[in-house]
Amino acid sequence: MRYYLIAGEASGDLHATRLIRQLRIQDTQAQIKYHYHPELAYMGYIAVATHICKILRGLDSCKQEILSWKPDCVILIDYPGFNLKIAGFVRKDTDIPVIYYISPKIWAWKERRLAEIRRNITAILSILPFEVEWYAQRSDCTVHYVGNPSAEEIRNYLAGNPTDHAAFRRRHELDRRPVIAILPGSREQEIRQNLEYMIQAAMQYSTQYQIVLAAAPTADTAQIRRIAGQRPVHIVQGDTYRILQHSAAALVTSGTATLETALLGVPQVVCYRTGHPHISSMLRPLVLKIPYVSLVNLIAGRELVTELIATDTTTHNIARELGRLLPGGDKLAEIQAGYLEIKEKLGRHDTAANAARHIISMVQMA
Repeated sequence: MRYYLIAGEASGDLHATRLIRQLRIQDTQAQIKYHYHPELAYMGYIAVATHICKILRGLDSCKQEILSWKPDCVILIDYPGFNLKIAGFVRKDTDIPVIYYISPKIWAWKERRLAEIRRNITAILSILPFEVEWYAQRSDCTVHYVGNPSAEEIRNYLAGNPTDHAAFRRRHELDRRPVIAILPGSREQEIRQNLEYMIQAAMQYSTQYQIVLAAAPTADTAQIRRIAGQRPVHIVQGDTYRILQHSAAALVTSGTATLETALLGVPQVVCYRTGHPHISSMLRPLVLKIPYVSLVNLIAGRELVTELIATDTTTHNIARELGRLLPGGDKLAEIQAGYLEIKEKLGRHDTAANAARHIISMVQMA
């Protein structure tokens, strides 16, 4: 069978690569075309408007390739701005099934896209268990939970990396004090808006703990060093899992990192200050359609980890909540029990293999 995949960002490319491998294992006759153009993945109205001609050329090229190659299915991976336009075209001009793997987070914002998804998407393969119920309450969309890649990655990481605190300390030239980790995100804007508050709060515990900042592989370390200044903060790039594995607690900006921190069993405070925090606080109920911003709380179905958003992201608040998570803190046992619930909800799945199995079955039945 012929499979046509589309992704537009690095994370989507990783998921696509794993899925392609499984499609070839489970369908030995598989023919695959993969459309991956990260240079078209613009964010924000101004960036899109500035590059509209380039984006339209990319859309046209993709449409023509689908028409000429005639795949048995089109598989969309995240990248909603581009992919939903392709889905509308495929549904209107062909009878090719369209399968969305790692669907847009319309439960957080842009719920208006639900009508578009209902109309143009044959089935959704979800990596978040709560999405199945969310869609069921609002539509007749076919949604299958296939497992969570982060849960799978961390299981594999822990299986191959037993905890060795002494080796970790030697590797990063640390002393024997326990670690508080800071995960400030990867984007320049979120680092600029959050990191100073996170460092100030963590420094209040620097007598008993050493502070290790886990810089994302794509983060600007020069910017991070400027903000950290002369304070005793160890900056380590590209070793986040290992840092968390050896941490007593963590301060984390929102995103997939909150789930990874939970799966590694590290108590955390979620910090997400925005550029105009007072305005963000006022607009949040109108813009966000969900009660929480972290994947941890969305999967748990309650505020398991404290979220300090916009005006709540202050040094005082972060330091107070961090103290509740450290050994002897009053929230530690609750979080540890909640993390076990999250692992149960996510289950133990080979996500890409499950996704490939569903895709092949749906194409055979089409």
